[in-house]
Amino acid sequence: MSQGAATSAAIDEPLELSAPIAREMAGRLCGHDPLSGGTCAWYHGFWQYVRLLGLGASPSAHATRLLPALRSSARTGGHPRLLISGAADYSMLATVVTAYSAEQARLRPVVVDMCATPLHMCRWYADRMHCEIATVVSDIRSVSVADPFDVVCTHAFLGYFSPADRGPLIAKWASLLRPGGRIVTVQRIRSRADPAVVSFTPHEKAAFVARIKSAARDKAGLDDATRAWLSDAARNYAERFWTYPVASSDELAHLFEDAACDVDAIDVVVPEEQDAQQPSGPTIPARAEYAFVSATRR
Repeated sequence: MSQGAATSAAIDEPLELSAPIAREMAGRLCGHDPLSGGTCAWYHGFWQYVRLLGLGASPSAHATRLLPALRSSARTGGHPRLLISGAADYSMLATVVTAYSAEQARLRPVVVDMCATPLHMCRWYADRMHCEIATVVSDIRSVSVADPFDVVCTHAFLGYFSPADRGPLIAKWASLLRPGGRIVTVQRIRSRADPAVVSFTPHEKAAFVARIKSAARDKAGLDDATRAWLSDAARNYAERFWTYPVASSDELAHLFEDAACDVDAIDVVVPEEQDAQQPSGPTIPARAEYAFVSATRR
């Protein structure tokens, strides 16, 4: 097992248990989705199955970068108050809990998202891990606090914001931090993206749906009805999902510096050669570059 796989495997994420819960709760809790104009159940009800089948990029998939940075903050004993800005599910919370538990450090996490479904899943996970958390249904740009945070962390969040909106977003993160507080994030880099937004191409869509169907057939514990639903859900997901591309690590560095943050580290992970049959596309990590960023508020 590689170092990355070993690190990721240390994060307890019981996807077999939680994926059906996320699917059910998405039908009850998901509200308006600005990406599609409907509800976001097509995303939050399906995403944990994508990860269960081994196809989704998530915080735990980037544990080799995130865990050391979070453990460094935890080790100081002075970074207990932590904000998770945006959550597709509980994966970032699981990564944070793993890092702080490894250092036996105090942790007071708050999770903010516009949708109640991932927040429900975060509370579900926190209950299993005996971790007290607070959740807030809100656009992060509308959040205000009397007690500043010590850490803000997020994963692949900037792609939901246009280039014009990213500077104000990072400035908002900085405003929620105390001086000396840290921002830790991972963001996909698309240096060759020409369009203003990126979606699945017809080829990527077909490959993604085919891989979901194949993986679902091979996955023990799934019944035929779930496998049929996954095929439809994969097609719906690939038709609806889009993101704004982030072009370079230099772009990220300038954004953080303009927000009165000192960039402590910004490392781009270049993918190794992979099987040409591995599907790619937004949220699918094959042949994708990711930038890890750690910054400190001045």
